[in-house]
Amino acid sequence: MNSEAFSPPATEVSQMTHAMPKKPAPVPAYVHLTVEEVAHFLHVSPGVIYELVGEGDLPALHVGRLIRTPRQAFLDWLAAQGVEERHAEE
Repeated sequence: MNSEAFSPPATEVSQMTHAMPKKPAPVPAYVHLTVEEVAHFLHVSPGVIYELVGEGDLPALHVGRLIRTPRQAFLDWLAAQGVEERHAEE
């Protein structure tokens, strides 16, 4: 049999790799982070971040319908949770 027949498509491989994070992603160097950026860093869905913000557990600013987390407040929150920061590559 041909071994290529059993290889998953490249998109499936990249999805499998993305689904198994080993370390937190670097925190972007922006002043304010979006819900999606915070979720990406923590490897959770944006819905989890909306819950944390809604419960008042994660500091956030509401700008109209947008939610932004000040970067330093997020880093302070991470430290309080016992999580170490990885710096974004600049």
